[in-house]
Amino acid sequence: MRIVLTTLFQRGYGGGIGRVTEALAEKLLKQHKVIIIRSAEQHYENKLNSKLTEIGIEGFGKGERVFPVLRPAVIDYIYNVLAKFKPDIIHCQDEGPISFVCLFWAKQNNVPVIFTKHILPNNFNKFYFDNIVNKFNIFDSLKLKISSALMESYFNFFMQKVDGFIALNQVVYNLAAKNNEKIAKKSVIISNGVDFSTYERLKLPKITNKIIRLIFVGNLCHRKNQLYLVSATKHLDPNKFKLILVGPVLDNDYFNKIKDYINKNKIKNIEFKGKVNTDQVKKLLEKSHFFVSASVAEVQSLSVLEAMSAGKPIIALKNETTQDFVNKENGVLLPKNTPVEIFAQEIQKLSKFNQDQYLKLCYNSRKKVKPLDWKYVLSKLNDFYKKVIDQNKKTDSSASLSGFIKQNLHLPLNTMLSESAILLLLSLITVTVYNINRGYEFIDKLNAVDMTKKELNKLKNQLLNLEKHL
Repeated sequence: MRIVLTTLFQRGYGGGIGRVTEALAEKLLKQHKVIIIRSAEQHYENKLNSKLTEIGIEGFGKGERVFPVLRPAVIDYIYNVLAKFKPDIIHCQDEGPISFVCLFWAKQNNVPVIFTKHILPNNFNKFYFDNIVNKFNIFDSLKLKISSALMESYFNFFMQKVDGFIALNQVVYNLAAKNNEKIAKKSVIISNGVDFSTYERLKLPKITNKIIRLIFVGNLCHRKNQLYLVSATKHLDPNKFKLILVGPVLDNDYFNKIKDYINKNKIKNIEFKGKVNTDQVKKLLEKSHFFVSASVAEVQSLSVLEAMSAGKPIIALKNETTQDFVNKENGVLLPKNTPVEIFAQEIQKLSKFNQDQYLKLCYNSRKKVKPLDWKYVLSKLNDFYKKVIDQNKKTDSSASLSGFIKQNLHLPLNTMLSESAILLLLSLITVTVYNINRGYEFIDKLNAVDMTKKELNKLKNQLLNLEKHL
């Protein structure tokens, strides 16, 4: 089978979404040929081996925030790559601009598309979005009125047009398929995969160690709620407990708030590791006694699943991941509104277990996530791929992209735009909304507004040039 994977994130970034995409490509190679099309700081086309090619679509920004700009030549390039590869199926990891271009090509060429939803299908917050638009006035140059209704229309449109939908858990399935028979019929629940055998080999520490090490792995931002963990650590004996926070800083203001809290309360037993590679994460997990989490929203946290594979008991607040995997057999699951003092008390209780009691928690953690080993997940994915391919019906390829989008999205455009111009607009819109939805506070944190204005001016000029030829 020939499979195309699409993602908004460049290699090495995107947190769990990025790592799942790369791991999925690697695992699929055993049976299939794969192309990954993703964002990149510079364009590249790398043939990593005889079965895997990775293509980077150049955008602006750096690190986590590289956003592809879909110029006409770029769109043609993606179309040519797809036409030459002749995929049997396209598997999108997000609703971003690259995925959209591939979706439209697929509809024109009778190729099925499936989509894995890695973020919660929420109603977009009109008040929040309008505040951002008004604050920076960034869309005035494009004469485009943005609203939450438009964004919801786009996301719903994407869900309607794909041929298969993968929900990572029941929560996502219910949110996406509720009262929508069409989506429900093409949906399946398949969890993220984990390299269980790799993490299972990690050694387990002794609970009698002088220092009990607590660890959390995840991007440093409001959604991950590290300040809560820091506040809980304040109530632990600094000579007995140490909190290790692993992950890149996505929100400098939030990071500064945490540091100010640490300095004000003179907390000495916290260590920030920043962004580290997978091997380093494994070493840190191996030395840690408990994985702690206060994340307010997680569709399916890969870091939690990997920690459990490594035999870490979990002490966590309830969210969409922990409610599925954490219980009294492998840790402690607490309500979202739990005071930090109570969270700290639960850590202290488990730290007083003897080694046999502690090891029982560790083994139960591993047992809980063993069904998520990639060999089981791949089997389900392969079955779903085949099902969607078999069910794929011939689609109408006569409609133009502009008509196709306007009919479904009802874009409030002041002028008729070319297909490439519309894709340029969607490139800007979707990456902005996608990152706001992920909690990045994108517009505030672009490093910064000056760069945003510069790139918007480029887009404006490209649009004007395109309109001259209409």
